[in-house]
Amino acid sequence: MDPEPFAVLGLAGHIVKFVDFTWRLFAETHAIYNSTSGLSQENTELETIARHLIQLTGDLGASQESSTKELRGLAEECQAIAQELRHAISRLKRRDSDGIKTWASFTAALHAVWKQGKITHLCNRLSKMQVQLAAHVQGLILTNVSAIGKAVQQLQFTGIRLGIEDREDLTELLDLKRRIENALTALVDEKSERSREQACLATRHHRSAQPPAAGPQAEFSNISAQLQELSAAITKLHNAGPTIASSHELLKALHFKDIKTRHRRMADAHGETFRWVFEQPTSEAQAESSSVVHTSEDQASAPTEEEAFLHSRQTLLKWLQARTDSLPGIFWVQGKAGSGKSTLMKFLSGCPDTMASLRQWAGSATLMMASFYFWSPGTRLQKSQEGLLRSILFQILCDRPDLIRVLSHDFQRKYDYYGEEEDEDGVRSFDTLLAMYRRIMSHDTDTRFCFFIDGLDECEEETRSHADLIRLLQDLACSRNVKVCVSSRPWTEFADEFGKNPDWLLKLEDQTRNDMYIYVSEQFQGNHQYQKLSQEGVGYVELIEEVVDRSQGVFLWVVLVVRELLKGITYRDNLNTLRAELERIPKDLYLFFKNMLRSVRGADRRQSMQMFEIATSAPGPMLLMFYSFLQEANESQTFPLDKPPGVPLDGDMEIIRAQERMYRQLDKLTKGLLEPLPEPGGKSSFFNIKVDFLHRTVREFLQSLGSQAIWFLFEGEQENNTVAEKTSNTPSHEEDINSLPELKHPHVLACRALLAQMKHAPFEDDAALWLDRMLRDLFFFYRLAHPTSSAASNYLLTLLYDAEHSYAAVRKAKKYQLARSQANIFLGVAAQHNALPFLRHKIQTLGAGPLMSGPGRPLLDYLLAPSTSPIVVTRNSPDMVGLLLEHGARPNQRYASSTVWVRFLDRLQLEQRLLRPAVMQSQGCLFLITQMLLQSGAKLTERVYLMPDVAGYGGHDLPFYNGYRSAAAQSRIAAVPVGNYSGALEWRGQRETCNCSP
Repeated sequence: MDPEPFAVLGLAGHIVKFVDFTWRLFAETHAIYNSTSGLSQENTELETIARHLIQLTGDLGASQESSTKELRGLAEECQAIAQELRHAISRLKRRDSDGIKTWASFTAALHAVWKQGKITHLCNRLSKMQVQLAAHVQGLILTNVSAIGKAVQQLQFTGIRLGIEDREDLTELLDLKRRIENALTALVDEKSERSREQACLATRHHRSAQPPAAGPQAEFSNISAQLQELSAAITKLHNAGPTIASSHELLKALHFKDIKTRHRRMADAHGETFRWVFEQPTSEAQAESSSVVHTSEDQASAPTEEEAFLHSRQTLLKWLQARTDSLPGIFWVQGKAGSGKSTLMKFLSGCPDTMASLRQWAGSATLMMASFYFWSPGTRLQKSQEGLLRSILFQILCDRPDLIRVLSHDFQRKYDYYGEEEDEDGVRSFDTLLAMYRRIMSHDTDTRFCFFIDGLDECEEETRSHADLIRLLQDLACSRNVKVCVSSRPWTEFADEFGKNPDWLLKLEDQTRNDMYIYVSEQFQGNHQYQKLSQEGVGYVELIEEVVDRSQGVFLWVVLVVRELLKGITYRDNLNTLRAELERIPKDLYLFFKNMLRSVRGADRRQSMQMFEIATSAPGPMLLMFYSFLQEANESQTFPLDKPPGVPLDGDMEIIRAQERMYRQLDKLTKGLLEPLPEPGGKSSFFNIKVDFLHRTVREFLQSLGSQAIWFLFEGEQENNTVAEKTSNTPSHEEDINSLPELKHPHVLACRALLAQMKHAPFEDDAALWLDRMLRDLFFFYRLAHPTSSAASNYLLTLLYDAEHSYAAVRKAKKYQLARSQANIFLGVAAQHNALPFLRHKIQTLGAGPLMSGPGRPLLDYLLAPSTSPIVVTRNSPDMVGLLLEHGARPNQRYASSTVWVRFLDRLQLEQRLLRPAVMQSQGCLFLITQMLLQSGAKLTERVYLMPDVAGYGGHDLPFYNGYRSAAAQSRIAAVPVGNYSGALEWRGQRETCNCSP
């Protein structure tokens, strides 16, 4: 946010100081001397007053550039009064003919050169100025329509969005606003008005050489105190506002919308589990542990299993408490998939005992903790090193806003945004982020930092490897003031680096047996039927041990098994039946998941498969209400085309009923592998619950199968099905996902459910954010749908027209005004996602003119230079470019202080630098697009950043990488004939050889 609105307060503060100083001149009770001998002139009282007036008028003049017309008028009045007072002082300094060299007060001195009427008039001017000033400052600061009022309100909103509304500087900002409000009220109330009147009357009695009475003096002092309080508060707000606004800009550039999502969704540690981390060893155990020293094989005897267990258990606590040159800055928690690593890391990062243990290391230094949780199914920043750095820096600077000043202006100018709203692309440069971190660490040597970083194996980046991640972690921990605790699966690259010394790692599955016992015992004991059964024999208690024994250290397996066994316990299954069920459950998680899917009823399997296919391919977790609309679309072929837009569901009760039903349906259809998760923050419950996988391993399992294999998996026990069930409910091998009735194809269903969301969501203040997200999700699934019949294509075409109408209707109803550049956003997003049939039909029905020459961003720019996402490159992309070029799109069209062509090249260079697969796997398509743009007149004089090598064209290699290309070379590219644009991909068989997605 621009800090400029606060600049106007500078002049307001100087005016308040001047008015206060002038009132205090009238309030002075000590003698005023005008020495003509003995003392130097600069030491006289009159000379001091004159210098103060000169300084105040100088401040008034210097602060007027960023001010308002009203304040400038008050400043001019102040300067006029100052000029009159300085003229009076000059006359007083020259008066010695009558022998008066001392006056009882400044007011008495003024009586020597001014008439009473002039003095009274000046007092009245001050009083009027005080009222005008109070009214104007009130309008500047306390109303939400003023620039400063909006700025303060925006800072509050930003603080809430960033989750820092309780930070000290924001709290102080609101306190300053209240102080100013109280001071302004005091300045204009009846008591203040009487004080000003009494003060003006008191000037009539300051003629004599005697000091004025105490009563009038109190009136002056009351006015001065009010003005001084106002001046102090305005000055602080003037300084604090721009500082907070500047820090918010940096924090916004570091923040991303899912920065806390993974932490919020992870399960909390159950009950007393993981408390062993902080158990202090007994003296006997400590002696045994200290005897376990890892030296060379010929010097050390192998420790017993118990000794090794105790030693391993204590390593994390020792690492937290102490740090010497011999201890590593990085501690590694390793564990199998589902062993509870993320839960442990969340527990450690939020446990007071962790801070207490670290305090022994930090001593009296400031101590700060931060955490990050890689999440492979999440957004780019949730699974990248850039996201790690942005999150760590964000947490540091939120906790220590004073460190923002450490980052020079050069750093703060390096962040910007691709789009209009906050997005994943804030700070663009990874190197800038790392340099910011290093600057903070080199500056702040009095703070100790501890970072908890979970899921190294979930870091998935096109640009950087796990080796790069290890180097980054070493960089983070390079200072003696930093500790980093990391967790991952025991992959080779992490074991080679962090497993060199077993004294500084923890193998989690070896330590959680007792935690699992606590969990199973409490879950069973919480069941009323188990309490009764356990009284019938010890075998039910032994069942707890049997579950733990079979777990192999995988906590997730224990959670799922307990869930299954509790079903039998609820029906009072006998012990043999429960043990048989336990034996039936595979120890391997993937086999367990297969068994769970096969337990879905035949009648429900189609819906189950649809949900899993959608959840696996979705860009992120979808709303619970999305799945509710998904079921409605399954039940009615006309839904939601038969529903009008802008008709929200009938209140929260209808939404809650639908959500409660979907809780049960998800449990039935997915066996708990998809689960609803609360997402606090929205005003309506409609937006407050999303659906995600129970655990990352579920998604990995489904991805390993693929959508076709899920069908075959459901058929794994088809020999046990009746012919009628198989015929009516379970698809055969021939009836795979692509041969379903197309309106119930998972991705078509997703489009229908998103249109229903758009029509029926109870949009509030955040309508723009949610509506645009639904629009992009709609076209995302449309791109995946691939209709194979003309009827399905026509249906999707109708659906998109309905969505366009609904989008506009909701926008109008919610007064969601688009910027001029976004006037054609629906068509722009369609172009971005290569919705070729839709745009072709639009051109045929409306003509090319309105689409190509209408208001808004050029459609070609939407496609080639997306502002908030990577370029969406599919085999249809050259066809989309060709369609737009054939109907009037111009590569050299001006947009955003550039041209479409140059913006495409800039974006392409960025994508190449990030080595995103969209570019690296789609070189053939991008080559064709570049060629088509050049043939359509793209200026060869523009700078051209080119692609990696594309070999095999006409017997020549085309080295496109890192640099500029001559106009002659570009002409050679443009000279290649590609025929009709709509058939561009036929060129050299690229449709068969292109690696980009369909």
